[in-house]
Amino acid sequence: MTVLDVGCGFGGTLGRLSERLPTARLVGVNIDHRQLARALPTRARFICADGCALPLPSAAFDAVLAVECIFHFPSRLTFLQEARRVLKPGGRLSLSDFVPADNADTDNAASRWLENQVAKGYGRQSTWSDGDYQAMADKAGLVVEQDQDVTRLTLPTYLYLLSNGIARAVTGRGHVPIRSTFLLFLLSALGAVRYRLVVLRKPGDPPPGQDDGEAATPAEEAEQPHERGVVGKAPVFFAPRLRSS
Repeated sequence: MTVLDVGCGFGGTLGRLSERLPTARLVGVNIDHRQLARALPTRARFICADGCALPLPSAAFDAVLAVECIFHFPSRLTFLQEARRVLKPGGRLSLSDFVPADNADTDNAASRWLENQVAKGYGRQSTWSDGDYQAMADKAGLVVEQDQDVTRLTLPTYLYLLSNGIARAVTGRGHVPIRSTFLLFLLSALGAVRYRLVVLRKPGDPPPGQDDGEAATPAEEAEQPHERGVVGKAPVFFAPRLRSS
């Protein structure tokens, strides 16, 4: 099995997959070389590159992941198109995303203030100019297999982050963006922002008679340096990202 984690951060997801899938070929892509430099050693190969312009061969991966990162990309649709390109027929893209409950009226002073405050702690989100996930999947040539709202499962994480942030602020042991975290918690609890898990499939079936070992061959090419990316081994650091569990 070949797995690509786009927006892999410090490599935490790949570190877990390395333990659970000991024979899988794992590749991580991240635009920030500083995070890759701090990742812990795993079997995964890392590429410093743009998730919307992947320097990887087409039809090379059985699965693509995008954990809590797609909202930072310049275009969700462009990334979905790139994910479709690098997926094998029948391969799946699994992602998590913060989705506004209503995009009808976001261009007002209150919405802009909230967006700016959250962005100070968690970065600015890209716009929703290409429609919802069903509309984007249709444009990208993908099939939506799952689109699940798991917001309520994420709420305890905010409370942990807030208490941890206050403790860190008091003891001077680090920094957690308390205001941004509280506002994101409030928006989630009130239903203005929804945390969704989405699974999309590339149509088609894998070529008959191709086992996992044979199918992994294109990913070996992905492990080599490319013109737009730098590949290397790096440490896995489990970042305190907002998780659904």
